[in-house]
Amino acid sequence: MLTLALLLIGSHQTWAQANGKCGFVPTQEMIQRTLANKAAAENGLALDFRDGETYVPIKFHLIAKLDGSFRVDESNVFEALCYLNNAYIDQGIQFYIYQGFDYINNDVAWDFPEDNLFLMNSRKEARAVNIYIGNKAETPDDPSPGTTLAYYNPGYDWIVCKRSEVNGGSSTLAHELGHFFSLLHTFNGWECSPWDDEIHGNPVSSTTAPCPSLEDGDPVDVELADGSNCETAGDFLCDTPADYNFGLFDNGDCIYNYNCMDPSGNSMDPMENNFMSYFGNCASYVFTEEQEGLVAADLASRSILDTDFTPIATEIEGVPTLNYPVDGENVAYNTVAFNWTPVDGADRYILEYDIDQNFSLLAQEIIVWGTYKSVEGPFLENKEYFWRVRPLNAYYGCTSYSEKGTFMTTDAVAVKEVQEVNAFQVMPNPVAAGNDLQVNLDVNTGFDGQVILRSLDGRTIFAKEMAFATGSNVEFIPTQNLSAGIYMVSIVTQTGVSTKRVVVGN
Repeated sequence: MLTLALLLIGSHQTWAQANGKCGFVPTQEMIQRTLANKAAAENGLALDFRDGETYVPIKFHLIAKLDGSFRVDESNVFEALCYLNNAYIDQGIQFYIYQGFDYINNDVAWDFPEDNLFLMNSRKEARAVNIYIGNKAETPDDPSPGTTLAYYNPGYDWIVCKRSEVNGGSSTLAHELGHFFSLLHTFNGWECSPWDDEIHGNPVSSTTAPCPSLEDGDPVDVELADGSNCETAGDFLCDTPADYNFGLFDNGDCIYNYNCMDPSGNSMDPMENNFMSYFGNCASYVFTEEQEGLVAADLASRSILDTDFTPIATEIEGVPTLNYPVDGENVAYNTVAFNWTPVDGADRYILEYDIDQNFSLLAQEIIVWGTYKSVEGPFLENKEYFWRVRPLNAYYGCTSYSEKGTFMTTDAVAVKEVQEVNAFQVMPNPVAAGNDLQVNLDVNTGFDGQVILRSLDGRTIFAKEMAFATGSNVEFIPTQNLSAGIYMVSIVTQTGVSTKRVVVGN
């Protein structure tokens, strides 16, 4: 498992700076679901519902402002997916991105997603876990605005997460998915008032927790250190030791630093590295066996989730080789064509470019379904750009970027596509060396031009003047003397160029 970073918040100092917390509050229905799943797990009813890995779909709703700005980077979502799959792999649960991302542009939802419930409901995917990622993660009636990093809403059965928490180093989403699968905080009943000896006494002076556990205000019993009431107090599990939210103000060292005694006078010994606690900077976090039983039981009960589908579940080991732009090449500033080699297991790629070699200034990210992308700016004139590519699939996000490539933009403007061409096809593609390439054109107005075959380094391999007639046109290009590789077939006129990539095999 990856080394896990800060769960939801860290030390007292971090709390003062970030004011972070989980906004989950269990409803009466949620408590009943937790107890029902506990009973199912204890009776073994959830053990045989699956064989091998279960792939759980997640629909990520990426919310931006109305103009499309300030959306979480897709690369961060893939890194968060990598983190989730490492966190749940011991349970035989792996998550995958369900039918791509949902892009939402809405000022209200971007700032506070649940301020636009109608929009959220209209975009909810019934067959997947729904995670909405906006600028903030508070409910409209949050008593402490600015403090919530994420929450699971059991009424709507979705997760809302602050975009700054979506990355490969935060376990916030792993924690919230625990709630989605019916887990409570290990310190259930102490969310609003972490233990303080001046407030709660030492030993603790009350047998009921200070915060209502349910929406109707019913209290939950204070769990005792010896576990004697673990079935009916705290999170109702007996292998998660009693915790009175000690992690909220810990020192960020994953160490319980207090000398609290429970109402019976016994010393507390919480489980710092539990996913559902608040202790920070533990070397790794875990779910207990009983927590895993509840997760399995809850997943078994969610028949509507599309868990019968198996995505491309290949671990991607390679990285692409960048083909063009060739390092240092001059390109017209308004349009740049990118190409790279395919990687086994990848069905999509993130193309990233920036004028900063660390990709931290004006970085642009584009998801590409293939290995070629022509990008129409905006690019700055007369600037050096850096670019790289990351291979991905719907399941596997633990990948690396390629080496950086560079190109220089000029003040020249790239030529336009040939307007007289309705359709342009090169076939077969790939083609075996020695077989002719067939170029098919459907033309709306006749014109004179050239058919040109070039290598990636710009050498002209084949060129022929053509008079293209209105309607269908066919031309053949020989490949007998071509080495295996990538070539470009272009239709060139005085007013434009249309280009297709072709792969020549052995």
